[in-house]
Amino acid sequence: GSRMMNDIRKKILQISSSRSGRAALMALSFVPALAVMGLIFFFSSQNAALSSNLSYPVTAGLVGVIDRIFSLGLSGAELAAASEIYHSLVRKLAHMTEYAVLAAALYFPLRLWRIPRPCLGAWCFCLFYAALDEFHQRFSFGRSPSFRDVCIDVSGALIGLLLAAALSALFRRLGGGTRSRSEI
Repeated sequence: GSRMMNDIRKKILQISSSRSGRAALMALSFVPALAVMGLIFFFSSQNAALSSNLSYPVTAGLVGVIDRIFSLGLSGAELAAASEIYHSLVRKLAHMTEYAVLAAALYFPLRLWRIPRPCLGAWCFCLFYAALDEFHQRFSFGRSPSFRDVCIDVSGALIGLLLAAALSALFRRLGGGTRSRSEI
């Protein structure tokens, strides 16, 4: 666990110690965030029926797994009813997860580029992108913008940033590095 993370950190430091290695890392650092943004845009472009049809099997699968893990013995009708009940929750958790991943994918490059307050910068960008995403949904058939979804999205971003900052602190602790207040 910690040995592997220390080895990864050493490799990254080794690569970034040369000017060309650091330039390459910096040039590629936002690629994961751009990929997540593209995925969010793709999902938001789907009409309401297609989006629901894609997420419902995920919900039904999760309900089935919970039924098996806890030996609930739900009938087919009960599984279907539970899937209907929890479908909206699973969709909202997916929103949170997308934005948690986006926030983390922004946090690390902002730190690499030594942007002051990378958590705040990543969170503000996620807020902007969530609002833009909801506006974009206005043009997708059967969908409409929702302030509540923006709040759910930025809540996910906050969770992602807490996890990213904790992971970053763990790496620093293992490597003995220090940080300034502006890096949070």
